Amino acid sequence: MKPDTRFDFDAQLARSSPRPERMSPEEKARQEKRHRALVAEWRKDPEWAAAEKQLGDERFYLSASGLGKLAGNVSGSTVHRWHRAGKVVGVPYRGHGYRYPRDQLDDTNQLPEGLGQVIAELGHGNFIWVWLTTPHAGLRATAPLDALKSGRMDRVLAVASSDASGAFS
Repeated sequence: MKPDTRFDFDAQLARSSPRPERMSPEEKARQEKRHRALVAEWRKDPEWAAAEKQLGDERFYLSASGLGKLAGNVSGSTVHRWHRAGKVVGVPYRGHGYRYPRDQLDDTNQLPEGLGQVIAELGHGNFIWVWLTTPHAGLRATAPLDALKSGRMDRVLAVASSDASGAFS
């Protein structure tokens, strides 16, 4: 019998790793080690299971077509293209496919300016969503996503660049 891969953590981690084509083998190994350590620490938190359960809840995470309807009535395939191009955050879901956090849209259901640049700097997957939604000291304890929505794109990009280079580890 094939094991249940819906919550196969290693598969999710592989999809959320930093982009290897943009770094040396040594840097890639260092980033992966740091990433695994961060995720191992997060998994100790009892809220982790609750967060994973939220992935199936349309109040928090949407299918590609659901996000597309909110973001200007575009198709699900367009949202998938945006995700592959690094314009939206997609969180791995049940070992295949992605769910798209509703909160990445601003009050007018638009993607905040600079989101794609932050994704390009930090990569796709679970890590980017946790980073975007966690208050950051470099932003005066504001979550980077909230700072993007309030127009502080330059500061968020500076913090993302600093974190990508390992300054927060």
